[in-house]
Amino acid sequence: MDQSAVDVQPRLLSQSDADRFGAIVERHFGLFFPSNRRAELERGVLHAFAASTCKDMDTFYRLIEMEAASGTGTGVELDRLVNALTVGETYFFRDAGQFDALYHTVLPELIEKRRAARTLRVWSAGCASGEEPYSIAMILRALLPDVDDWAITILGTDVNAEALARAREAKYGNWAFREERARAWRTRFFTPVSEPVARLPVAARPRRRWALAPEVRGMVTFRRLNMAGNTYPSPDTNTTYMDLILCR
Repeated sequence: MDQSAVDVQPRLLSQSDADRFGAIVERHFGLFFPSNRRAELERGVLHAFAASTCKDMDTFYRLIEMEAASGTGTGVELDRLVNALTVGETYFFRDAGQFDALYHTVLPELIEKRRAARTLRVWSAGCASGEEPYSIAMILRALLPDVDDWAITILGTDVNAEALARAREAKYGNWAFREERARAWRTRFFTPVSEPVARLPVAARPRRRWALAPEVRGMVTFRRLNMAGNTYPSPDTNTTYMDLILCR
């Protein structure tokens, strides 16, 4: 067996590696991994390390440190690491109580307040793969018969570039519809599509996914934003003058 292949095999993190990677992701992204979440930190770091070209953890850490210190807030290895550590669990209309309040009280009040100007600005911070801002868009289409006559901004931000790519694609599996309202509205706002499962042979049976309606998809814009940074509120990130901010 090639020795270089042996060298890059994933190992358990040492305590010193866990401490230094934990410190840099907390400092740069505000992600805190206490001792009872050590396994999550370890899985994320090892996943990112295995996908890199580094042969040892010291080299990998130095690259992460260099990219974090660059001032750009991004970099190949740094992005890979934060993507591995921020795989969020979300679904449409997550937390029924919150969305009941938005549907029955919060959004109707904001609509009345903004009716003369016909403008509304909503920010979903930490939006992951987009279910939350798209849920808001669906509610607004249900509440506002003249929604297309309004200037509505729904902004979804996240630090995870891979999650944002899935959000922009706007195709979801059945697991994203496990809330009752999501299942009830699925035929109203989604179209079923079948796509082959990449890891299976071509002849394998397809899986069912649901594509979001263009009129809902077009209401939401996404951009990458590190909430631990200092680039908001700012016109440059479109994060000023919001009527409603959601951050879960």
